[in-house]
Amino acid sequence: MRIASFIALIILAVPALHASEKASLGFPGFPSQDTTKTAAAAAKDTTASKAAIDTVVTYSAADSIVYSISNHEMFLYKKGNMKYRDFKLDAGQIGINWTTAILNAEGIKDTSDKIVEKPVFTEAGETYNGSHVAYDFKTQKGRISLANTEIDKSYYHGELIKKFSKDAMYIKNGRFTSCDKPNPDYYFQSSKMKLVINKTIIAEPIIMYIDGVPVFAIPFGVFPAKSGRRSGIITPSFGETANSGRYLSHLGYFWAINDYSDLTTTLDWYTRGGFDLRSGLRYTLRYYFNGSLYGAYSYRYNGEPGDPGRTVQKNWDLQFTHDQTIDPSTRLVANVSMSSNNYFRTTSINYGQILQQNLVSDVTLFKTWEGAGNSISINVHRDQNLGTGSISANLPNITFSHSQSYPFRSAAHADASPNQLSWYELIGYSYNGQFLNTMSKSVDTTNHTVARSSSYGAEHSISISAAPKAGYFTISPFVSVTDKMYGSRTTYGDVPNSVGADSVFTQKERGFYNIGYFNTGISASTRLFGLMEPNMFGIAAFRHTFQPSLTFSYQPDFSRPFWSYYGHYDSLNGQRVSYDYYSNTAFGGAPAGTFAGLNLSINNNFEMKTMPSDTSQVEKKYQLLNLGLGLSYNFAAQGQTLPLSELSMNYRTNIGGKIDIGGNSSFNFYQYNASLGRRINRFLWSEGQLPDMTNFSLSVSTSLQGPRKKEEGSSNTPSQQSDSLKALQQYDAFYNETPRPDLNIPWNLDLGLDYGISKPTPAVVSKYATLRFNLGFNLTQNWKIGFTGGYDLIQHQMTIPTVTVYRDLHCWEMNLTWNPIGYYRGFNLVIRIKASQLRDIKITKREDTIVGY
Repeated sequence: MRIASFIALIILAVPALHASEKASLGFPGFPSQDTTKTAAAAAKDTTASKAAIDTVVTYSAADSIVYSISNHEMFLYKKGNMKYRDFKLDAGQIGINWTTAILNAEGIKDTSDKIVEKPVFTEAGETYNGSHVAYDFKTQKGRISLANTEIDKSYYHGELIKKFSKDAMYIKNGRFTSCDKPNPDYYFQSSKMKLVINKTIIAEPIIMYIDGVPVFAIPFGVFPAKSGRRSGIITPSFGETANSGRYLSHLGYFWAINDYSDLTTTLDWYTRGGFDLRSGLRYTLRYYFNGSLYGAYSYRYNGEPGDPGRTVQKNWDLQFTHDQTIDPSTRLVANVSMSSNNYFRTTSINYGQILQQNLVSDVTLFKTWEGAGNSISINVHRDQNLGTGSISANLPNITFSHSQSYPFRSAAHADASPNQLSWYELIGYSYNGQFLNTMSKSVDTTNHTVARSSSYGAEHSISISAAPKAGYFTISPFVSVTDKMYGSRTTYGDVPNSVGADSVFTQKERGFYNIGYFNTGISASTRLFGLMEPNMFGIAAFRHTFQPSLTFSYQPDFSRPFWSYYGHYDSLNGQRVSYDYYSNTAFGGAPAGTFAGLNLSINNNFEMKTMPSDTSQVEKKYQLLNLGLGLSYNFAAQGQTLPLSELSMNYRTNIGGKIDIGGNSSFNFYQYNASLGRRINRFLWSEGQLPDMTNFSLSVSTSLQGPRKKEEGSSNTPSQQSDSLKALQQYDAFYNETPRPDLNIPWNLDLGLDYGISKPTPAVVSKYATLRFNLGFNLTQNWKIGFTGGYDLIQHQMTIPTVTVYRDLHCWEMNLTWNPIGYYRGFNLVIRIKASQLRDIKITKREDTIVGY
């Protein structure tokens, strides 16, 4: 009834409406525009057809809306707009038949006979442009002539697009590209294409054009229609190396198993070098766990079968990561890396991998009990030396800890200050228990021998201490007790061999062995402040925090026969030899030698505070220098043991938040006797000499960069831009590609200087001095040049320099990596499409030489 009333109103308002039904402007069923019907100009209405359309349709026009009552049709002229559910259409003229629910739209001619206001058709967030649009509301099918559309930053053009379902369409004489230029730098042309939105593009045949020139063709192809994780073939790259000949690299398949995991398998094949097979599984479930499993096998050879110098190398690599939060107090973390000794040297072009000496693996389960102060960790550890093949492992290492607690403190005094507590309420204890099973394999590369050993044991340690205040000092008496339990010990003896020389033999004795030892002492510490307020040159104050700590401790000599922790034997040369029964066990034995002495440590912190330039600003604080000193004296030292230790010094400062400076040094106070080959108990200052500096190291580093620019046309913040770049760099790392640099940072400079000298004796001196640098700068808006490397100031030679060149080619990008000298020399040039779903389409040129291979 509402529809009928509305139609009747229109008939009364426009009595001559039927007279306007004339021939259309080349659009079947379209009446000519009648601008005299101003009663409907710029009209808006909401209506629906009972037979075809089941919800509200909103439409409007800038010039006029014309209704044909007899044919159940409606026509919109100039800036026509129609909305229905998620369907939206803008066009110069729109016509719809309410009975058939079929819509037609096209542009209109301007005064120069140029077609303007061409149809713009949007559905489900996807937009289509064309010269002529036909759409069936019932079936949600349509066709678009001379159509253009953009879906997820990919651009499609077709002579005719038929939309045969909500999520799929056919394209006749179609073109696909990720380049947004009117004349794209590249595109794929196909006479027949099928597009499944947000899934795939299927086309046959396919011709790739670069700058309008056809460069290759394939009979058919399948492309991802959306960036992100999509299953598909990984397109290989081709090249040639001096060592292995021509190669085909990264041929493989990416399988997006589901929303939580994917699998990548790739193959590198060399015409005269063998092959490398790699496979990686990634998985994640947000807020619960994530991880990866990566495996590789390499078969490389040099020379042909039957050649006298032919070599064959078979290598493998296995990596596993897992991070899982089981509950708020329990977490499982795994980081496992294992490989054959020569895997990275034969397969990698990454200097960091080639030069690494050790692979360390850890799997750890953490558990804490909040409020109780208890925690436990179960760890499996493996350390592999790639140079020698030696391996050490902890299978497992179980640690239980109880943090400092105060058994005599009442709950009412839990948050009380020390001045409000009784002396016995200041007594606290902590406990640490550990079980360790160790296994090791030592390889002697000179004699080509392998030695294996294993040991297990348990260790318990408890510390009792108190920290009462005595004026400005904190006095802390303490006692620490350690107990170790083993299932075996090692005894040594001396027997003559066949030629009469000494030969030490060992014997492992099984049983239950328990050793215990302790140390006790008292410490005093305080904190003093020095303040100077010049209030000039913008400086408000200097502050010096002085924190001395003096500790007296005592530990008996547990190598004495009374304790039965050490054994003795007489060698054939008449010397009495003392040894520790438990030196080769999991935690070692008890300490030898009596210590009754003082330990002095002094920490100094120098700070500066500046005055604000006006009342709207706040004062700023700067750390000028942190300086620490340490020294000890053993009153019970005997024999060749020197009572005064070396003076240790460490220092650290930061200048302007830009330059970090840090290092350490040590000084010995005793004279060195060259004939004895050791230092003797005579101070250097007795001869008018200063202490000997036995060690010195200094590290200076800085990291500078220009201000980050915001991407043109981007609403993302700098942090969001950085996150987006990190995602792309992770993608590059996973597929072993050169990382994409950040063009929004105009320049960056990292500099570092490492200098060190070791002088254990006056005659033995070793030095090192290395300058590290990493420079990157934008030559232009689209060029990025990078230099990474170092210079050995002692040997006067460059260390592992690398030159990188990046060029943004709009929808393409170029990466050049050049290693001019070193173990791995050569260059790798890659030109590829930037769109993530098409990054495997690339042109590569690679030449390399592995020195000594």
